[in-house]
Amino acid sequence: MRWVCLACCLSLLGCAQQPVDVPAGHGVELTEVPFFPQARYQCGPAALATALGSSGVAVAPEDLIDDVYVPGRRGSFQFEMIAAARRHGRIPVVLDTAAADRAGRLAALEAELLAGRPLLVLQDYHLLWTPRWHYAVVVGFDQDREQVILRSGREQRRLESFDAFLRRWARSDAWAVVLLKPGELPAQASADGYLRALIDASGRLAAADFERSLAVALRRWPRSADLNFAAANAARSSGDFDAARERFQKTLQLQPEHLGALNNYADLLLALGCVSEAQKNIDTAINLAESASPLMAVLQATEREVAAAAETLEPARCAAIGR
Repeated sequence: MRWVCLACCLSLLGCAQQPVDVPAGHGVELTEVPFFPQARYQCGPAALATALGSSGVAVAPEDLIDDVYVPGRRGSFQFEMIAAARRHGRIPVVLDTAAADRAGRLAALEAELLAGRPLLVLQDYHLLWTPRWHYAVVVGFDQDREQVILRSGREQRRLESFDAFLRRWARSDAWAVVLLKPGELPAQASADGYLRALIDASGRLAAADFERSLAVALRRWPRSADLNFAAANAARSSGDFDAARERFQKTLQLQPEHLGALNNYADLLLALGCVSEAQKNIDTAINLAESASPLMAVLQATEREVAAAAETLEPARCAAIGR
């Protein structure tokens, strides 16, 4: 069996933000978000426990220290924060705000807050030329006063002006994360952006949660070739060959040159005994792929398997199973 994993295909793609309209209003505050006062140098565990608690995970900062706190650096790295969130069954989505302007960054925060989700952010309260990195959780905004409301350090309700918050946040390239339950979607995202986050979290998700998240995403982005490809692979893994076949076909309708779908569909057809159809798909993939393609070795391996099967399988088997 020679499969192309979705991560391989996504590594070749870009990601575009899809803006949404933020409802008019004066602001919002998520008052039910828990608060954990920060211990010395341990804003990471406190902020992560706050964000996880808001998403339904009962965890205390002390439970997260070994996962995210680096004593030698007196702090926590973003990678460890995201990895710890995945270990608790959440799908962390990093907002696409690095290249956004002031209005775009505020709109991204507001969209998630209006959807009921706080945001884990990284700020720099530097002194002179020395950075002082700090994790906090945005729980609200006030348009009239132009203020952001945060759970921060030892302050349960810290108020910062838009200007001050944006200045400190910008030093981390406006790094912000929302923690999603399986089946939830971010307020602002592209299909590719969400799918990357879902794939990255998939190792910690139950198969049913992964498939449910894919199904919800497909309802929002039904014409995403890669979401259909992921759903096809998931169906194949669970043994639902009919659903897998339909999703591979849909993927190729949307993107006829999708090398991963051509390869994996050929592999499925081979498993069903449809050798001639498998040959057509893998031949198309080989002809489309450039010699330097990172997928070429996989495509050629599938090609060899199809060629070998053509000498042993009965052509009538495919028709008996149905297409």
